[in-house]
Amino acid sequence: MEAIEHGIGLAVVQWLQSIPALKTLLLPFHYLGSEAFYLIALPVVYWCVNESFGRRLTLLFLLSAWTNALVKASWQRPRPFQVSSSVVPFVGATGYGVPSGHAQGAAVVAGGVGLESRSLRVVLALTAYALLVGLSRLVHGVHFPQDVLVGWTLGGFCLAVYAAVETRLVSWLRGLGLPAQLFLSAGVSGACLLLLHAFVTPDPEERRLAHAAIGTFFGASSGFAIETRYVGFRAANRSRVTRFLLGFGVLVLLYAGLSATLGPRTFARYVALGLWVGLGAPWLFVKTGLAPSSLRNTEDVA
Repeated sequence: MEAIEHGIGLAVVQWLQSIPALKTLLLPFHYLGSEAFYLIALPVVYWCVNESFGRRLTLLFLLSAWTNALVKASWQRPRPFQVSSSVVPFVGATGYGVPSGHAQGAAVVAGGVGLESRSLRVVLALTAYALLVGLSRLVHGVHFPQDVLVGWTLGGFCLAVYAAVETRLVSWLRGLGLPAQLFLSAGVSGACLLLLHAFVTPDPEERRLAHAAIGTFFGASSGFAIETRYVGFRAANRSRVTRFLLGFGVLVLLYAGLSATLGPRTFARYVALGLWVGLGAPWLFVKTGLAPSSLRNTEDVA
């Protein structure tokens, strides 16, 4: 891989960076593939569009993000600007290079939404989104072509596994009692942390990202299990904007407050954020009448 990094991979990045207009043109796709974007987009799907699909997409994305951090920490490959001073990073980037987290995340989310929608227009738009997110990483000098290709491939693999097991897995999980669901959530989260710390020595940024992904997974999956049993939140057509503004407003306050109080304890911060997204916000929406509960009525609000 080092030969590609110093050869054709570097040459492609240098050539793309020689076209100045691309840097500005593709800048929005840097943000549309960022952690902050998914911190907004995934709750929107869950709170405001389709609660069942929102749960599945959130957990799929988080497990994919952990996989990305694990592979990065295992391979420990550099970024283009770390290889050659002729490459200027147009956006901030830390940690290892391959696979591209932006490319992998875009592939997983775009593919997940595409599988759910099954509309050709939606699939084409989502494909363009994933391609442009990946291209932006080259133009901005923070990834090699192989980083992006591996990210897309790993995202596609995660998506293929999801598509193959999703129906049977959801059916099996619904048959478990709440204690078993919570134990499973803790077990998967613990196993992911064990793998991270036992087999690789990650860069601090990769450790942070992995802890964030698994912390959020643990909080959200536990919250989902409790919510479906005791809250029954439904993403009804009414009050969607109000739900988003309220839920996201509290999420921002929690993010800022927990960052100030917990400091570097990333895992604990993101467990709390996941619990808010998966349980706290839906409970508040139902209690305030901003959303119906399937446990209280059977009105079709899908």
